[in-house]
Amino acid sequence: MILVRDDLVAQGYSMKTWRTARDSGLMCEVHPGVAILPGRELDPVARIAAAVAAVGDGAMASHRSAAFLWGASTRSNEVIDVVRSDRPGRLRFENVRVHRPRDLVDLHVHEVQGVPVSNPLRTLLDLGAVDRWAVDRALQTFVIKGLVTPASVDNALMRHSERGRHGLVALRTALHRLVLTERPPDSVLEEAMGRLARRFGLPPLEFHARVCGYEVDFLVSGTRLYIECEGWTYHGLDKEQFEFDRDRAALLLANGYVGLRFTWAQIVRRPHFVAEQVRKTLSVWSDSLRSG
Repeated sequence: MILVRDDLVAQGYSMKTWRTARDSGLMCEVHPGVAILPGRELDPVARIAAAVAAVGDGAMASHRSAAFLWGASTRSNEVIDVVRSDRPGRLRFENVRVHRPRDLVDLHVHEVQGVPVSNPLRTLLDLGAVDRWAVDRALQTFVIKGLVTPASVDNALMRHSERGRHGLVALRTALHRLVLTERPPDSVLEEAMGRLARRFGLPPLEFHARVCGYEVDFLVSGTRLYIECEGWTYHGLDKEQFEFDRDRAALLLANGYVGLRFTWAQIVRRPHFVAEQVRKTLSVWSDSLRSG
């Protein structure tokens, strides 16, 4: 349990009572005006809560500490990040970094586990300013948890695109990587695969072909070879979809259809690899994959 002096004073306790309890060992002050009972230890969440309380009204966990509270894997125990923009002067607390941002866009307070914290979009932007290597993992975690979407992150980047704004480059790079691991819109996928087939001399591809009552992304014309484009946010998060895809693949295989699965990143960045796998599969299974 965290004891906050200002809260106790508001309840009628005096400053003298606080000092007496502190000096007599009835409580241990971890920051000026914030204490815990003797023998208690602060877990990571409580350490962040204590730091936010010490900074005072209007403060919130931010940067690495906010990312940790929202569920990302960050080095939250080294330095606690707290943001406060409405209090003049310098605040110094042990192992606490107090940020005073000039950019106040999207700086809205939320509450996680009872701790005031910056909202997920602002957290991602701020995280890139202090630990750019943590942004990729945090962004993936936030998308998985439904805290942000790629579109909302892209909009946030545009809102904060002031020259010199720290954290933008790290988040923009992470977003580009994330988008390449997602399944693209059908119109983009169809055009890209059609262009790949023409470039490498592959047979024509039938988009959204029906095979044994199921729809596949592409069927290589005149064959029993089909191609699927996968994305982790589509196939990795939905258990029912994952099981459906596996059941479908087993049924199609039992009926003589062989499937190849590629990610969007492979299609965009490694078209030679994709084309070579299609060509080799057609060659090795030439007799079995003839349709008809």
